[in-house]
Formats: sequence, structure tokens, C-alpha cells
Amino acid sequence: MKNDSSLVPSGLLAVRDLITRLPDERERILSYEIQRRERERLLYESATKVLSFQTFSAAKAVFGVGISSFFFAWSLGQLGEMARWVEGLRTHPLRLPGPASGWQLDFGSMLPSSTSTLLSYGFKLPVWDWRDALLIALVVMIFVFAEKAVSAFLSWRHVRSLTGAIRDVEEEIRVLRMWNGS
Repeated sequence: MKNDSSLVPSGLLAVRDLITRLPDERERILSYEIQRRERERLLYESATKVLSFQTFSAAKAVFGVGISSFFFAWSLGQLGEMARWVEGLRTHPLRLPGPASGWQLDFGSMLPSSTSTLLSYGFKLPVWDWRDALLIALVVMIFVFAEKAVSAFLSWRHVRSLTGAIRDVEEEIRVLRMWNGS
């Protein structure tokens, strides 16, 4: 082991000093430091994989939110349309041609005078067709995508940082093994 500290990674300066002061414990200290750094490298690699997977998970979330938004908006539009249809049945009698002139069916008398709360609120909803629901879903997807893109960018920065830390730890392991003679 040379005494030139420029060849020693910064993280190993304290280890070098320790094995210099305790030469009898050199092998045990080096073995422990190698194991500790290998565990550290494994943790860094695991964190890198988790952060990398988040990007794919974000894409699934964007599409899931888009599909859910589409069906929610379309369902609300259908509820509004159904409420208007029921109200139309209640107010306008249905005229059917038949043997007697002026024969008509009045479905309004067959419907209860107070319909469910859902239909009364549905009457206040806008009537959206599938195109409107698709537009709403796309707008929601854009907002979710923007949030996920920011998260992905931050994750990418963390992955780059962890990749550099992995290289540093691998270099320290290489030097420790060289010192240990293995």
C-alpha cells in the first residue's frame, strides 16, 4: 500500500489510516469494509431500479386516469341525457296512430311525480356525448402527464446521482480488494 493519498479514493482515507494504526486487524477491517460497501452498492442499485420503474408506472397511471375520466364524464353526460328524456316523457304525451283518431299514450301519468334525487340532479348536468368526454379525459391526462413528467425528471436526476455513487463505491471496493490482496 502506497502512502500517496492522491491514489486513494476520499472515502477510504479513514480506512487507510485505521489499518496503518492497527496492522494486526488489517484483514478483518478490510473484509468488513468490503462487505459494507458491497451492501451499499446493492442498496444503490435497488434504489436505481425502483426509480427507473417509476417512469413506466407513471405512464400506466396517465392512461388509467384518462380512461377513468372518460367513463366518468361520459356517465355524467348520459345521466343528464336520461334525466331530460324522463322529463320529456313526463311533459309531452306520446301520440300513436291508431284506429281512433287522436289516440295518445300519456307516459307522464305512469311516472311518479317525484323521481329519484339522482334524476333531479341529472337534469342540472350538461349533456356530454363521447367526444366531449374524450376531450375532458385528454385535458385531465395532460395535467396528470405534466405532474408525472416533473416526477420523472426528478427521478432521472436521482438515478444519475445514484449511478455516480455506484461507480464510486465500486472503485472503493476495487481498491479495498487490492489492499486485501484478493
